[in-house]
Amino acid sequence: RYAHDTISGARAAGVAHTLASDDYEAIAREALSGARDGDVLLVKGSRGMAMEKVIVAIRTLLDLQAD
Repeated sequence: RYAHDTISGARAAGVAHTLASDDYEAIAREALSGARDGDVLLVKGSRGMAMEKVIVAIRTLLDLQAD
């Protein structure tokens, strides 16, 4: 519920790319859009946010890209 406040603060601090979404696949796509070979992605959030669903979506998208 505070995501938009967090994004406003991040943008004010100079963060160029931000996303607030309850669509786990959209979050995964956004995270992967800037990732390069060798990068490590840290997925962090509260248990209530069910961030493991983002990890599942990332793995699914990576499997699709490997084909």
